[in-house]
Amino acid sequence: MSVDEPVASDRLPSALVDRLDVLDVPGLRAARTYVDERIEHCTTPIRERILAEATGEILGIEDYGPYVLVRKRPEHRDVPEDSQLVSLYHVTREKRPDSEETLNWSFIGQVMDVAVFDCEHCGRAVDERANYCPHCGHDASAHSAEGER
Repeated sequence: MSVDEPVASDRLPSALVDRLDVLDVPGLRAARTYVDERIEHCTTPIRERILAEATGEILGIEDYGPYVLVRKRPEHRDVPEDSQLVSLYHVTREKRPDSEETLNWSFIGQVMDVAVFDCEHCGRAVDERANYCPHCGHDASAHSAEGER
């Protein structure tokens, strides 16, 4: 069974194709890693895209690498302005068939807006009423006591 040689895109310079054609598999993998890193470097950070494209008031953005959690004020007309309800979204980057990238917003639900602080041990968000960080278990009672004063 023979495998046909891949055909290079017309958008690639022939000198680059010639250089790639002589690489072995480890060299090609290294080139692919470099290209992936270069694309990531040239891509607008997801936080900036969310701020530029989102409608409504953004209350918070938590970046977890492959996805982002976004807290927004609800856009429903039946929710009072002084409500503590917050809309929570799971946002990811997705490639369209034309290779362009789009943001995919998945509504998770309405949650109560609570004050948070960053854990001094792991840096992740912790509810101000918590005595321990739910992520690393660090004692947060000193911060909780400060919030009660």
